[in-house]
Amino acid sequence: MESETNSQSTEDTVREILKEGSTFRNWDEASDVVYNHAKILGFNLCKSRKKECGGELRKRTFICERSGKPQKNKEDKQPDSKKILCPWHVNLSLPEKNNVEKLIIVTKFVDHHNHELHPKDFTVQVIQDVEILTKHCKVGAVIQRKYLRAKYPGHLLSNQDLSNVIGRFKTSREVLDVIKVFNHLIKQKDDSGWKEEPKTIITDTERAMDVAVKSVYRNCIHRYSIWHLLYSNSYHHVNKKLGSKHEKFLEDFFKCQNSLQEEIFLQGWQCLMKDYPEIVDYLTNTLYENRNYWAKAFVVETFTANLDSIFHVEVINSVISTTLANLQIPIFDLIDHINNQLEDHCRQIYEKHDQEIIRQAIFKTNDPRTMTLYELVNMQIERYLSAVCVNLQLHEMELSLNFIAKKYDIGLIKNIEKIFVAKRYFVVNDYYLPLSKIFSMINTNEILETWSVYDQHDRNFILLMNDGYHWCTCLNGIHYGLVCKHYFRVMTCTPKARFQITMISKRWYKENCENDPNFEPPLTYHL
Repeated sequence: MESETNSQSTEDTVREILKEGSTFRNWDEASDVVYNHAKILGFNLCKSRKKECGGELRKRTFICERSGKPQKNKEDKQPDSKKILCPWHVNLSLPEKNNVEKLIIVTKFVDHHNHELHPKDFTVQVIQDVEILTKHCKVGAVIQRKYLRAKYPGHLLSNQDLSNVIGRFKTSREVLDVIKVFNHLIKQKDDSGWKEEPKTIITDTERAMDVAVKSVYRNCIHRYSIWHLLYSNSYHHVNKKLGSKHEKFLEDFFKCQNSLQEEIFLQGWQCLMKDYPEIVDYLTNTLYENRNYWAKAFVVETFTANLDSIFHVEVINSVISTTLANLQIPIFDLIDHINNQLEDHCRQIYEKHDQEIIRQAIFKTNDPRTMTLYELVNMQIERYLSAVCVNLQLHEMELSLNFIAKKYDIGLIKNIEKIFVAKRYFVVNDYYLPLSKIFSMINTNEILETWSVYDQHDRNFILLMNDGYHWCTCLNGIHYGLVCKHYFRVMTCTPKARFQITMISKRWYKENCENDPNFEPPLTYHL
């Protein structure tokens, strides 16, 4: 009974993954899901119609092997064809319009058959035997066939039907991973403790994870861990092919991966293809095909709470995991303990300082208007944010006083950025969104003012918009969900830069907050 229940749960999950509106990254992924769907449910597929445009596959239809009209023999004997007009079919399409990510979409799915999905001679007892022989004894089809025909001599167990039943239990590891991850995400989604769906999920490069994430969180941005991208099983073969060129390849790859403009990324990628011909297939099929998941030029605008998966993080994680395993301490208990300690520490530091001491210690300025503005901001964020986030936001306000802010017209600020970007070098976790990228996403007629904010080491640019919104090239507002130091500096120079608590991501608000942030007045610097 337990196996039947698990089987039914698996079938329900598979049906949830493949349905009208489901999307896939490429044709291989779509085909894998369709074939695994058939394998688990116990029927065979055939490829039917397809449509190509310019040598690229645009549409594909899969049908049940029992689809179509049966063919009669010439002598009007009983037809021996398997075709019985089964209606099951699925249409896949790669639309040219409104499909920037070039996703494969399920446009039509007729999910019912006019026949049983396993022959009637496969009784519950026979199927249970097949499950035991397949999953636990690891016995192949030939031995199973001999065993079952000897045990059930009165049953007609055809080779193909037996293979279909075996296929239901001999599910690929990837499909099992999809089901496991899918069920886990569904459980998390239904957890009443989640206030809203995640904006970004960073995982390894398993295709199963990608399918599961897209099935549960359709609006979520899915990113790949660079560590897992380069140290997957397929990468070991690349390492051998490159030999002594491996270190140089990593250097060139990271220059390309960390390019913040798509044009520069594409130029760098062409150089990789030219300089490392021995791994062109890997570069094209494994990396470039999934560039939207790992290249900064394509993922730089996503919320990550400023988290990223880089090499030293994974090394530290490995050391911690090994140590905890030896001490038999669950890692979740350690994380909870650390979080509680940090909360208590920040709260103790914050509570022992009153407002006057905070102003003297943090806001070292002789301008009383700046002190008043920052004091009002501090009072407002206290009502909504936790102690940890309050201190993070106060730190940004403190750092803002180390910068110089100058207003420029839009034409001049473009030229200033060109000079600055040309001298900019890559630093781990250093994000910068080029103005050209921002201009491509907004209506430049809605820009109120443009500002350059800089110190002796760094320079960023602020665009103030008509609707009160702003853009900063540092991307802290997107990655952290907090207001950045550059914007706070501009606030002390113009009343057109206003602080509103709604600028801060709701993820950082206190639980059960009684105040409504939408009714908080905007705070400005009074000249």
